[in-house]
Amino acid sequence: MFHPNPLFQAMGGMPDQAKSLLHMVGAVGVALGIEYDRSGVFTFLVPGVVGVLLLLASWISKCSSDRDCYPGFKYACCFFLPGVAVLCGGLFCFLFLERESNYQFVHSAWQISMAVAILFLLPQSPGDQV
Repeated sequence: MFHPNPLFQAMGGMPDQAKSLLHMVGAVGVALGIEYDRSGVFTFLVPGVVGVLLLLASWISKCSSDRDCYPGFKYACCFFLPGVAVLCGGLFCFLFLERESNYQFVHSAWQISMAVAILFLLPQSPGDQV
């Protein structure tokens, strides 16, 4: 199952110890949330919002310390915005369109949209700076 929180943390450029701690807290928190309510809106909304806030805080910190905009405009327009759009579309399908009668189709579309969002959102290798 895809969970956005670790993905956003990986993009944020946080220290390794903080990333490891937040990955474990996020994984346990999502597991508990899914066990409590498998298809609840807050099960996915809360980790996603926390991940986005961590990402934005990391970017703001990097921008203020380096006095340079991070990430670049090209990355934001060509990768980040389309990735977030695909992610939101997939979550919308999963949370609001999935029913017992169409489960296999909508759930497959959700899984595909999460995979495409990962392709957009994962950071590039250090040699391929955008």
